Amino acid sequence: KMQDNKVIVVYLDDIHESIAGIIAGRVREKYNLPTIILTKAHEGAKGSGRSIEEYNMFEELLKCKDLLGKFGGHPMAAGMTLQIEHVDELRNRLNEQAKRCLTEEQLVPKVKIDVPVELGEISVQAIEEIQKLGPFGTEFPKPIFAIQNVSIKSIRKIGSAENHLKAELEDISGTVDAVGFNKGHLADEIAPGVKASFIGDLQINEWQG
Repeated sequence: KMQDNKVIVVYLDDIHESIAGIIAGRVREKYNLPTIILTKAHEGAKGSGRSIEEYNMFEELLKCKDLLGKFGGHPMAAGMTLQIEHVDELRNRLNEQAKRCLTEEQLVPKVKIDVPVELGEISVQAIEEIQKLGPFGTEFPKPIFAIQNVSIKSIRKIGSAENHLKAELEDISGTVDAVGFNKGHLADEIAPGVKASFIGDLQINEWQG
């Protein structure tokens, strides 16, 4: 069953090959699984793959080179062509190989934390000092902070579709507002008063001065 696969291989004949990599990246982010998106091309099927750190996509594709036309890449991404009739075989073989190189523990999403902080350490001045390290981008991402074991004073959905989350976090040193984009569903799962840990970046929000 495809839902049991550790490597996602999907053939979509109605997309342009230029966005296959973008779609693969989005699917990989959602499911934390190596993903290959293929589409129709002159030579059969053509596509792009995006991987996770625990899975060397290029090495695993190399083991399937008899099914592929052109292919290349590196551990985290790859591009390839193959005959459409070989798509199912590629999916099956990659998943058989994955049983030997990917464990369930390795598939648990991981987040790298740069600095643990307490609420009392978060201030406008501290955030301004961090911003001086910028600009941040792909090669130099924003630092990720962990706020551990704090009380949720209030929590609610925000946004026109109520798909975002706003919470007020509290400990003995003070309170801080937190916003989680596309995490509104958590408001149904977490009640005010419980303790939780959060990860994210620190920002200054200005409104009416």
